[in-house]
Amino acid sequence: MSPSEIESYSICGAGFPVLPDSGALTRAGTACAPPSVFSLLRARISGKRRGRTVEHQTGPRRIAHGTRWSNQRGFTVVELMAALLLFSIGLVALARVLPQGMEVRDRGRRMTVAMQLAREQIETLRSLPFTDPDLANGQHVDNQVLRNGTYRRRWTVQDDTPLPNMMRIEVRVAFTTSEADSEAVIVTQRTR
Repeated sequence: MSPSEIESYSICGAGFPVLPDSGALTRAGTACAPPSVFSLLRARISGKRRGRTVEHQTGPRRIAHGTRWSNQRGFTVVELMAALLLFSIGLVALARVLPQGMEVRDRGRRMTVAMQLAREQIETLRSLPFTDPDLANGQHVDNQVLRNGTYRRRWTVQDDTPLPNMMRIEVRVAFTTSEADSEAVIVTQRTR
């Protein structure tokens, strides 16, 4: 562009330079086009102020008066207070949910250990001979201290249930949680 072409620019109503050879017309009958994005970015990055000449790939170009980005200000106090309110609501919700999640995780871990202890007892009882006192008809309590006394194991044996020459073995492992007592139950049958 020649210097005469740069001077022939004027500012249209939207704050963009008016190009004499553009197809779009403003109210006054002159063409109005937005400035090049690259020239705006280059002016912003290089720190040049509006209205000054900025070097462009095609030559010097004048930045339009209304294209300065420095008129955008930071957050207002109201916006800042609204953001802090939303953030604090989120923190309060998280603070209420976190302990519940930890309790659920703890109960799940204890239930897993209880199921493991019940399976171990089932396997032990299935490997015993039929005449063993642990397979006598009735309820039995495990006298071993299980995991620091946190778990209590007992089992019930029923002869001829559900059919003759079969026994039903039910193992229960109970444990205490913050809510109430819970227990894991495993039932199996064994034939003579």
